[in-house]
Amino acid sequence: MPATSTTSTRLLTLRLGVRYAPFVDTALLAAIETDRWQRDIGATAGAAGLQETYRSTRLVAGAQRQWQFAPGRLTLDAAAVLSSPERLRVGFSGVFDDAAFDTRRGHGIRLGAAFHPASAGRFELRTGFDWIRHGRSAGAPLTANGRFAGTVAQPEHERRGFSLTLAAVF
Repeated sequence: MPATSTTSTRLLTLRLGVRYAPFVDTALLAAIETDRWQRDIGATAGAAGLQETYRSTRLVAGAQRQWQFAPGRLTLDAAAVLSSPERLRVGFSGVFDDAAFDTRRGHGIRLGAAFHPASAGRFELRTGFDWIRHGRSAGAPLTANGRFAGTVAQPEHERRGFSLTLAAVF
């Protein structure tokens, strides 16, 4: 029988990147990113909740192209993404001891587009799509009060994100 619960998430991402423009309308992009993602799935009357924290680092490499038109500037970019294994910590609402383990390396793509209207001054509309796939992790020991109770693993999973941003450009 399905259970109804409440889930909350929090994400913090830090990014350091470089942009090299060998031509006026074309650039090469590279970045390193790190993030911390927390997901809390609330307990219900019939099921314990989960508290998950993921930490990961990614390398991003790609290219960007710009076109200038009378109504404004259009920018498109595409990049390959390589992720280190995610460090995962899982809490089981006290039913089991917390578990921590690494997932597998991930790989994916990042696509983006931006439009800077000539009439909008400093404003730019940006959109982006990220897709990363991580393979199934190895099993990690699961304990209850320090005693072995089984194993826990992260199944193969995908991280997908879509963003829409109105930015002030200085």
